[in-house]
Order: sequence, then structure tokens, then C-alpha cells
Amino acid sequence: MRPSLEGEAVVLDEQGRSDFGHLQRAVGKKPSLHDAGESISYVFDLLYLDGQDLRSVPLEERRRRLEPIIARLLATSPNFIDRRATPGV
Repeated sequence: MRPSLEGEAVVLDEQGRSDFGHLQRAVGKKPSLHDAGESISYVFDLLYLDGQDLRSVPLEERRRRLEPIIARLLATSPNFIDRRATPGV
């Protein structure tokens, strides 16, 4: 299974909110208090799965199919964090 996921990389501020400026500085060339290793990925959509284009499938169904992929990532990837229940993120 080779999924194509949609999401974004973020760096969180002191209140736990994503901050684009922190991300720019973390991955840019200027000195920063943050480094690229602090970035985390938020995955929020499943676009392709097993060669099937899912973009025309309703969002609820794509999210339902995304759940077991997220569960596998949580079980096998130590740097994958589940923040689905985090307010304000």
C-alpha cells in the first residue's frame, strides 16, 4: 500500500500552535531558536491509495480510509504524533 497523503509541516510556538515564521526560520539559512528537527507533520487527507485516485471520493470516506494508515504510523513511527484531539491546532 502506497498512500499519497496531504498535510503540512509545522513548528509549534510556546502555546502549542503552529507558527509559520518558526517553520521558515527552522528550515531557512538564518540562525534560529528552532531547527528542522522540531518540525512535525499534520496529515489531514488521503488523495491516492493503491493507485486509486480518491480526490472525487467524499471527504468523510477519505478520512475513514485514512484512519488505519494513521494508526499504523502511530504504531511504527516514533516521531509520528497524534494531535487530532488538540484544540487550536
